[in-house]
Amino acid sequence: MTAAVIGAAAAAQSDPVFPSAIRWSVEIPSAAAWPPVVGGGVVVVATLSGQVLAKRAEGGMDAWTVEMAAAAPLAADDDLVLVPVEGAVHALALGSGERRWTVETAGLTAPPLIDGGWVILAAGEQLTALSAADGDEVWTARLALVERRPAFHGGLLLVPLADGRLVGLDLESGSLRWETVVGANPTEPFPFGDRVYLGVAGVLFTCLRTDTGSEEWTARLGAGLRGTAAADPDRIYTVSMDNLLRAFRRSNGAVDWKQDLGYRPLSGPIVIGPTIAVPGRGAAIRMFTRTGGTAAALALPASAVTAPGVVRPRAARAADVAGEARTALAIVTGDPGKPYRLSFTGPPLPALPALTPLSVLPGEALPPMAPPGR
Repeated sequence: MTAAVIGAAAAAQSDPVFPSAIRWSVEIPSAAAWPPVVGGGVVVVATLSGQVLAKRAEGGMDAWTVEMAAAAPLAADDDLVLVPVEGAVHALALGSGERRWTVETAGLTAPPLIDGGWVILAAGEQLTALSAADGDEVWTARLALVERRPAFHGGLLLVPLADGRLVGLDLESGSLRWETVVGANPTEPFPFGDRVYLGVAGVLFTCLRTDTGSEEWTARLGAGLRGTAAADPDRIYTVSMDNLLRAFRRSNGAVDWKQDLGYRPLSGPIVIGPTIAVPGRGAAIRMFTRTGGTAAALALPASAVTAPGVVRPRAARAADVAGEARTALAIVTGDPGKPYRLSFTGPPLPALPALTPLSVLPGEALPPMAPPGR
């Protein structure tokens, strides 16, 4: 293969491509209790049979198994996976399953959050920030009831409160920077650029500034928001319980286009490169272009039963079989009478440029290569 061909193939692999190829699929002992998570080259899923299973992202081989009944969704970074159980949260090493630390806590009312060395736990009206390194408490804030996962945005922690407020807390200290009344039942916030987006009041979708919390625009949905939003530089994408994918202009909230999914979504949309995908309860994930056109669907071994775990490039480096950062999905599927399976997807292998036959070989002819030892 020529250097030009190799270079073209490498350039094609560096572009963001939706992970539409099943890399491996393995049977698991029961249905998943919560969506799988991925980090540090390991896929982790908690099962209803009371186990936490870890598979190597490269090849799907067993990494470790821990007998532990997860009482809430897992969370992972590149080093740890958080497993909430009744009365405590365990931090396990992703590579080995070894318990690094445990903190006792009242029942969590929102999924845990871990990133950048920080762990955030919400239990009723109490929000606690811990050091991911050792589980030591950094600060505790008394707020209203927290039922949805907060979100990091640099040094800001965005917290949706059940009383209808979104608050921005200083991550280092837990002190209040701003608060805004957004409406009843705010969803998990999605920060992007200098804006944050979330669903409120069942059928509204609102955009706020992250520096002040002031409202930029609010749009109406046909039903409640499902999961979190997703974005590219021009548009913000949502799915709602009316089974519609909507594309809003980030500048003013105008609807650019919408598409009927034809199924109930399991999570929010996933934007990867030029593709928007929406997981649902079916044996395929529909994909769309940024302009609302349809793209090829991702076929699954059976019907999806949980939202997928999404690997973004930072966490995919250790898992990628080609040695480059890749986006990937971890999905649990199962149909009546069929075993549950954990599958891991990656981007399809790029097509090599067509080679033009040469009528005359360039340069000087070389003698044939001798076999080794001759």
